Amino acid sequence: MTKFFAILTNLGAAKLANATALGIRLDLTQLAVGDGGGTLPTPDPAQTALKGERRRAAINMLSIDPANTNQIIAEQVIPENEGGWWIREIGLFDNDGTLIAVANCPETYKPQLQEGSGRTQTIRMVLIVSSTEAVTLKIDPAVVLATRDYVDSAITAHAKSRNHPDASITVKGFVQLTNATDSDSETMAATPKAVKKAYDLAGDALSKTTGAKQVVAGDVNFGKVIRVGTIQPSLPARLRDGILVARNVTGLSDSHGVADISVLDSITDYGGYGTFDAVVTYRGDSAYDHNYSFQDRFIWEGSNSLGTAGGFLSRPEFNGTGTIQRRNAVVIEDFKGTSPVLEQYAIRIKSLEKAGVNYGIMSEGKNTRSTHGGGFAFGYPLAATGENEGIVYAGYSLQNATQVGFNCRGGGNASAIVSYTAVRAVAGAVASDTPYTIPDCFGVKVENGGLGANATISRNNGIYISALTNGVSNRAILSLTNAAADNWNLFIGGSAQNWISGNVGIGANTTAQRPPSRLYIQGGSATVPSAILGQGSLLSSPLNGGV
Repeated sequence: MTKFFAILTNLGAAKLANATALGIRLDLTQLAVGDGGGTLPTPDPAQTALKGERRRAAINMLSIDPANTNQIIAEQVIPENEGGWWIREIGLFDNDGTLIAVANCPETYKPQLQEGSGRTQTIRMVLIVSSTEAVTLKIDPAVVLATRDYVDSAITAHAKSRNHPDASITVKGFVQLTNATDSDSETMAATPKAVKKAYDLAGDALSKTTGAKQVVAGDVNFGKVIRVGTIQPSLPARLRDGILVARNVTGLSDSHGVADISVLDSITDYGGYGTFDAVVTYRGDSAYDHNYSFQDRFIWEGSNSLGTAGGFLSRPEFNGTGTIQRRNAVVIEDFKGTSPVLEQYAIRIKSLEKAGVNYGIMSEGKNTRSTHGGGFAFGYPLAATGENEGIVYAGYSLQNATQVGFNCRGGGNASAIVSYTAVRAVAGAVASDTPYTIPDCFGVKVENGGLGANATISRNNGIYISALTNGVSNRAILSLTNAAADNWNLFIGGSAQNWISGNVGIGANTTAQRPPSRLYIQGGSATVPSAILGQGSLLSSPLNGGV
C-alpha cells in the first residue's frame, strides 16, 4: 500500500465535476503545509482543513505534467526566514478558500534562520484528475518565489525565442543589419561592409582637387585624424596630426590648405574667433622640450623667383559703419596658472644669418592718415617690480662684421611731414591714487655690456654720431631745456677728461652765428660776468669782455 499520496477532497471533487459540466474554470490559488498535529496523517476525502496548518501562501507555479496530461503539479517555495516546525501534510485551496486536495509527505523539519540553520524549502503536490481543462493554470507573479530550476529554464526558453522588441532610436531591442549606404532607415544597423563603403566614398570625395567643388556638411572624422587628400609616400599620415591636408595642386592662381570663410553674426561672448583656436593640454610627468600652437615649415622648391616668403600675414578688411577702437595684428598676453616660469619672451627671434641682409624685426609702415604712429610702442609697464626693458638686443655678430643693436632707417616722402624722428624716447610717470617718486628718469641710458673671456673693445662709445650733412642745419645734439634751478642742457658729472674739437660758443645765439674763436662767450654785463675763472685757472691770453 502506498504510504504517501494526494487525493481530491469531497468538496474538491464536487467543484471540479461542476466546473467540467458547466464549462467553467476552477481557480487553484494557494498551497498550505502543516505538521499533522504531531504525527504523520493519512489524507481523508472528508477533510475540509489540514490537521495542523502552519503556513498558507500563494502558489509559485501551477502546471500540467508534460509526461502525463492528467497530472497537475502545484509548487510553492518557503523562504529561509520562515520555519521552526515539521512538514507532514499539504493542502491545495481554490480562490474561495475551499480545500480542493490534500496530501501527506515524508516528515521533514523546516528550520528557521534564527536557529542557526536555514534553507529554502520547495513543496510540490502532484494531483491526478480526470480532466485538467477545467483547472485554471494561473499564478500571481507578484507574490511568489521562483526556484532556480524554473528561472534557468525560463531564461533558456526566452533566449531561444524571437519574442523580443525591435530597437529604435529611443529604446533597445533587436535590429536588422543592412549593407545599404543610401538608406534613411532609423531601425536598421549598418554592417562593417556598409561603413567601409561610406568611408571610401567620403575619402574619394575629399581627395578631389579639380572638377566640381566638394561640399562636406557636418563633422567629418575618420578615426583620430581628419585626412583630406591622398597621402603621398613622402608625406606619411601621422596619427599625431589632428587635421592632415595632402594635396597636389597644379595651375591654380591661389591655393590654401585650410580656408575659413565664416560669417559670425551677433556674437554674444564679446569676441569672435576665426579659423584657428588652439587649446592644447599637456598632462603627465614626461619632459616636453617645446610646445608651439602654430608652426610654419614652408618649403620652397620652385625654379622662378619668390617675391616674399612670410610665415604669418594679417590683412583684415573693415567695411562696417562702427568704429574699431584698436586693431592688433598679434596679441600676446601674460600666461595664466601657477606653474613657475623662469623666462618669458613675448617674441623671440633666434639667430638670423643666412640672408644677405638679416633683420629681427622690420617696420616699414606709412603714417599718412593717422595723427600719431610709430614702429614700436610700449604703453604699459611690463612688471610691477624689477627691471623692465622695452626692447632687449642680445645678439652677436659674425667675424669681420659690424654689429648694430637697433637700426632705424625711416624717412619722409611727403611735403606735409613736419618733422621726422628716428628714435623717440618719452620717459615719464603714470597717474596713481597714491603719491610716489621715481628717483631717476632716463630718456636714453647707456651702460657697459658684458665682456667675455679673451674679448677686447678698442673704443667703447656710449653715443656715437657720425657726420651729419643732409640738412641745411645739422645739429648732432639739440637740447631745449629752459633755465631753472637744477636744470641743465648738458651735465657731465664724471671726472674723465672732455675734449671739444670745434669752436665753442657760450651765451644766447639769436642769429645762429658761428663762434668766431675757439672759445667765444657773449651776453655778459657789469652785474652778470661773461665768465668767472676759479682759483688755479691758467690763461694763455686775456679774455675779451668783463671778468
